Amino acid sequence: MARPRFVSVTRTGNENDVIEPFVRHHAALFDLMLVIDDDSTDGTWTILEQLRDEGLPLLLFRARETGWPQTEFTTILMHKAFDEHGADWVAPLDADEFIEPPAGAGLADILPPAADLLAQIRWNNFAWRRTITDEEPNPVVRLQTRMPPRIDSAKAIVPRAALCGDRRARLLNGNHGLERNGERCGVHYYEQLPLCHYPVRSIEQFISKAVINHLRYASLPNNQRPDIGFQYRKPFDLAKGSIEQLLPAIVDQMELVSPVYALQPGGKMIGRIEDRPLEYRGGPLLYSTHPTSALTNIVNLAERFARRIAVLEEGLGLPSGL
Repeated sequence: MARPRFVSVTRTGNENDVIEPFVRHHAALFDLMLVIDDDSTDGTWTILEQLRDEGLPLLLFRARETGWPQTEFTTILMHKAFDEHGADWVAPLDADEFIEPPAGAGLADILPPAADLLAQIRWNNFAWRRTITDEEPNPVVRLQTRMPPRIDSAKAIVPRAALCGDRRARLLNGNHGLERNGERCGVHYYEQLPLCHYPVRSIEQFISKAVINHLRYASLPNNQRPDIGFQYRKPFDLAKGSIEQLLPAIVDQMELVSPVYALQPGGKMIGRIEDRPLEYRGGPLLYSTHPTSALTNIVNLAERFARRIAVLEEGLGLPSGL
């Protein structure tokens, strides 16, 4: 039987510190990576183009959205991977998530050539500490404190047969599952495939991520679910305070939340904490930069919101000018 074809799909935005190690690491595991950049303003797109031009297996797309279309984007890319690029398995991954097969193994050594259940892989958060310096530019080398697997947060790798021919099958919020023919697809847990997660990597990155993502969730119409984006509310509220108070409060928050980032009510970790970095397969970084100023990214988003409001008001026929 022929070796199965593995394709990853990713929506990214303003992640210039982690996108290069993400691509380099997973290029060693996947036959093709489909990445859609949601109008980054920090150089993420340029880094992706450089990696593609270097010859890594990247197919790139660009978008310009003010809301939070992650699930919609990755669902579209999932179907494209199956329909146009011959995928047998599709892995929806965020740019801060790194699959870690056992040493010397690939995905084909773990996942069967065909299956009708999703492969469930669980987060291992990596904790940030204020004593960690940024002298090492690669965050997945810099952060080494590995938390135990999370039973409340797992991602899905989707086999072709799991869609059951449903061309409207869609990934669930956060890419944590799949709905096809009106039902959730069953899963099989693969302990051999940890999903190393790096949500908190630096002060600039964390402030930018929390404020921008909170605003993007707030911009969604009829967004009444209290669990959507809950992990961004506290740091967003801290950012409303004085500049003098912000830095120490944010550092405290980063140390507090990074080990249990986005932990759901009743969620827990099983196992022990280890000082063991990711087995990184990507080699040296050539194009990465330090995170852009959080203020720069926030101001760029505010400008996008303002321009979108102007377009909406023009469409409603509201008067312009003063």
